[in-house]
Amino acid sequence: MRLAVWTLLFLLLAPYCCFSQESSDLSASADAVAPAAALEMGYAARRPVRRNTVPSGPALRDVNTTWVETMLGQMTLDDKIGQMLMPAYGGSADAMVNTYRVGGFIIQGNTNTAPAIVAAVNHLQGITSVPLLFSVDCEAGLGARFTDATKFPMNMASGAVNDPSLAYQQGGATARECRAIGIQIGFGPVLDVNTEPVNPIIGIRSYSDDPYRVADLAQAYVQGANAEGLLCTYKHYPGHGPTTGDSHIGFQVVNISMADLQNIHLKPYELLLQSATVDLVMTAHVLYPAIDPTQDIPATISYNALTGILRNQLGYDGCIISDSFAMGGLMAITNTYDGVTSAVLSGLDIILTPASMADAWNGLHDAVNAGTIPMSRIDDSVRRILKLKSRAGIPEMTTVSTTAYTGILQHPDNLAVAKEIGVRAVSKRNIQPGHLPIGPTENALVFTLATNNSIFYRYPLTYFTDELTSDMPGRVDIQPVATSLSGTTINDYKNMCAGYDHVIVAGVDKAPTIYSSQAAFVNTLRSAGVNPTYVSFGSPYQSMLQFSDMNNFICTFSSHFESQREVARELAGYGEASQPWPVTVPVRLSEFSVE
Repeated sequence: MRLAVWTLLFLLLAPYCCFSQESSDLSASADAVAPAAALEMGYAARRPVRRNTVPSGPALRDVNTTWVETMLGQMTLDDKIGQMLMPAYGGSADAMVNTYRVGGFIIQGNTNTAPAIVAAVNHLQGITSVPLLFSVDCEAGLGARFTDATKFPMNMASGAVNDPSLAYQQGGATARECRAIGIQIGFGPVLDVNTEPVNPIIGIRSYSDDPYRVADLAQAYVQGANAEGLLCTYKHYPGHGPTTGDSHIGFQVVNISMADLQNIHLKPYELLLQSATVDLVMTAHVLYPAIDPTQDIPATISYNALTGILRNQLGYDGCIISDSFAMGGLMAITNTYDGVTSAVLSGLDIILTPASMADAWNGLHDAVNAGTIPMSRIDDSVRRILKLKSRAGIPEMTTVSTTAYTGILQHPDNLAVAKEIGVRAVSKRNIQPGHLPIGPTENALVFTLATNNSIFYRYPLTYFTDELTSDMPGRVDIQPVATSLSGTTINDYKNMCAGYDHVIVAGVDKAPTIYSSQAAFVNTLRSAGVNPTYVSFGSPYQSMLQFSDMNNFICTFSSHFESQREVARELAGYGEASQPWPVTVPVRLSEFSVE
């Protein structure tokens, strides 16, 4: 009865319902389950019309228990250990299958092409005795990894739009493109709640600093992806949002209370695992003393985190996969040979990209032979992995069409979803009356800030500058600004502003701050009374950490080309930006520098 009431309320009153913020305990009551269940029904009832012209992906299936148990019964110890290893696809892929009998591969890099991967998938599926799983990081769509697939804005842009129906459509579009080229697992969505402004690795990869918004959009994404046949992954458990460092580089410790951990960072997992499960959960190489007060170990090798909380308290029985086992945050604490044993004993099922395949293989093999890891524990993991393969339907369709993907990748309907998110994500803050737009007879000087940070998830500012010069022919001048500036150069740039009606400073960076000399340049303009418009095609935290009292700030939470073009249209006077920010403003000021 309670479920029916919630469902009725959802359908009648809330076109974009979100999770109730009641109940902060891990042992949530039935009352807390109802909103999530109603929400789940709501997405299924709001199937987007765009999907009608795109070929659908293969549907996820009920697990064939007979096939799973038959395969498991035929496997040797070597076969089983191989299933638990997922290296990166590369030139040694054949050897990985033949020597280590791996269970699958992750496709890495951002210059892949569909024809090459389709050929590789079909070849590798043809030489293995157990069908392979192929996976990819697709937080911003398959186009983040493939040059010929659809590119989506970052999650925080979706958080700004805050439209679950668009998140659902993004999940579906990403799934169709993945399945069309033989990929069954997407490593996303990100469940990290980005509560730390200086976080250098999550930031705009997070939907929001609000756990309920994170859960709302993540669930919609998964439902859309599942509907088109993609297995999804919640990451990075138990949360990478409050870190001040990058676990790719070093060991991260988060000293927060268990109450904050439960009410904020574990909250999306609690909400989402109440009403439905997900196929995989990826661990973070982060230590929470609230979870492990007596051991300096990250969650990846923590029994308390993986079995105590995730399995026992949250009731999750799906596959647990590590973040890359080669990352500095883990290797600073252990080594591959010993670490794989600790991880599996803690509850991990899949070792992702170990630094040494030989050490990972031998570590597990020796631990089983020594009796350290019971065979029953290995069987539990392999059974979960085989269930993934059965659910994805790959026992019946190990090969993929070499032509069908051409009608799916970058389909106009998929591109339209990405464009809508990118356009609607544009957000303004503290725009002074009369400051914008640029008038029909006014001119503008645009300073574009350079960055040395990774190109990953970043697009050049030419989309913005090309659109602006096209919209305002003959009235826009562009001046690139280097990452390191002398006082003389800063003064020269200040003097250049004379004679212009508008000055725009635009940067494309996911980092929470810009370079110190660039910040000095912006502040010099402000001190001289220039009053620039600052545009961040990326992080919103620059305004908080470096320019907390500055007016006329525009943020897109992503450098996506559609967002860049929309900002240009905003400046020229015919855009419609109106979104509130998906993170809290203001926040505490922190001393932080990327240099």
